[in-house]
Amino acid sequence: PGQYTFSGPGGPDAGSFSGTINVAQDFQWTNRSDHTVVDRTQPLTINWSGGEATTLVTIQGQSFDPSNPNAVAGFFCYANNSDGSFTVPVSILQQLQPSPAQQIGNISIVTRGTLGVSNVGKVVRIQASGLDYFAASNQWTTTQSAQFK
Repeated sequence: PGQYTFSGPGGPDAGSFSGTINVAQDFQWTNRSDHTVVDRTQPLTINWSGGEATTLVTIQGQSFDPSNPNAVAGFFCYANNSDGSFTVPVSILQQLQPSPAQQIGNISIVTRGTLGVSNVGKVVRIQASGLDYFAASNQWTTTQSAQFK
């Protein structure tokens, strides 16, 4: 967190630039450890704290079955950061592929999907000749593997 100033000399196509960005308190996915296994028959509640309060939080998940290249599914849900929580409904979770398991000798192998939460900081526009649009921002992202049952 804090204020950061940056600058650059530019180059042959873009002029010099400088800007300042204010980075909010670190974004934390507070119940991350509760979601290494996701029951697709129950709503999935994600909780967080910190980050840029006036921006959106993205919750995303993906699952696949390596034995079937067409069996890939994912979702993106968005919530106001100030809400601190979002519940992914069962109707969305049911669209995901269950994580397949296979037994190889005494070893059980589960193909896991992913579950992630991210928050983007405020975008600050920076002026530089030769560019139509130049911006700076920051982002926090936490992604983990998840078994979808």
